[in-house]
Amino acid sequence: MSKKMDSIYEIAKIAKVSSATVSRVINGKEGVGDDTRKKILQILNDRNFKPSSDYSYNIMLISLDRLPKDEEGFRIYCNQRGISAGIFLNLSEEDIYILNYSNIIPIATVGTKLENSPFYSIKSENEQGGYDATKFLIDMGHENIAIMISKLNVQDHKERYEGYIRAHKEAGLTVKKELIFDYTSFTDNDVTFGLENLFDDSSVIPTAAFIVDDYEVLRLSSIFRTTNVSIPEDLSIIGFDDYYFAQHLNPPLTTVRQPLFELGHQAALAVLNEAIGGDFPIDHNIVLPTRLISRKSVKTPKK
Repeated sequence: MSKKMDSIYEIAKIAKVSSATVSRVINGKEGVGDDTRKKILQILNDRNFKPSSDYSYNIMLISLDRLPKDEEGFRIYCNQRGISAGIFLNLSEEDIYILNYSNIIPIATVGTKLENSPFYSIKSENEQGGYDATKFLIDMGHENIAIMISKLNVQDHKERYEGYIRAHKEAGLTVKKELIFDYTSFTDNDVTFGLENLFDDSSVIPTAAFIVDDYEVLRLSSIFRTTNVSIPEDLSIIGFDDYYFAQHLNPPLTTVRQPLFELGHQAALAVLNEAIGGDFPIDHNIVLPTRLISRKSVKTPKK
């Protein structure tokens, strides 16, 4: 019986390096120290390693809070599980520690660009999308426009908020602080109480709302129903993302579409290309356009 050939992950485990580092050595790429390169080459020679021209990958979904925050801990974590690349979604300001992972495996962030980061960054035009959503409401005749944000500490939400501000300024409208509903750290009860106050006790009653995440539209719509706020008769709503369910809501949701498939495709292409030592040219900073999708959840305000 022939002996099973070592995989690139087994070589990495023996050498106590990442699989990406082994890949760089196999493909003659730069970015590996001389001593490390010599050690890997010796292991490859001793074990008569022959790289395969066929690549297969498994996909694992891992919660960020399960990952070690230090470089060596993350290196061990990846080696033990054969992880050769990573894609991180919707990072918050508190997740800056992932910069510690920069020398372990190829990494792409989706929706977030960390300052001074070596990672691939794939994003949508969040600020422009937020601007387009708010301008659409303004053009429909709305002046009291609420913005509802569940994660202001997440970069893409913050950029959508900045677009909301820009649209007001360009239209000569004042941004009313009473209409900025940031419930980042709220409990469900807090959210319900806050919305009830917004429509019952506020000195400024909104006629429209920009909700910066379609999933939050689902969550908040149930609260609107309990407070007898009818969409769009009492409150026009516009979301962001255009998830599969948006067109099936009642009423169908007007929203800003971001190219979800293309975001994932570009992120996977970037990290896999580096993991296998490919030569395909990939931009480290990719920004994809958004598009407003008009449906039935927005109408002109009551006179």
